[in-house]
Amino acid sequence: MVVKCRAVQDECPARSDHFPVDMALEVGMPATVGPANFRAASWQAVHEKMATALIGKSMVEISSINEFHLWLCMLTEAIWEVIEKMVPKT
Repeated sequence: MVVKCRAVQDECPARSDHFPVDMALEVGMPATVGPANFRAASWQAVHEKMATALIGKSMVEISSINEFHLWLCMLTEAIWEVIEKMVPKT
């Protein structure tokens, strides 16, 4: 995910029509305290919490790659939040 992006106009190379771009990216998933113990999870509770978390994430027709990535990020974030809250750590 792009956290920050800006054109650095003050550092334009001589005889160039290009500006350097300064980007900060956030990659990967946040680290967890310990590995999730999926066998110890209450799957009925996980199912109910996941259903609640996905209510606002209804299926719509995706018309662009950017929209696809947006929906993918929202879905992945919802799943990880439920796992973090409902699945015990070992």
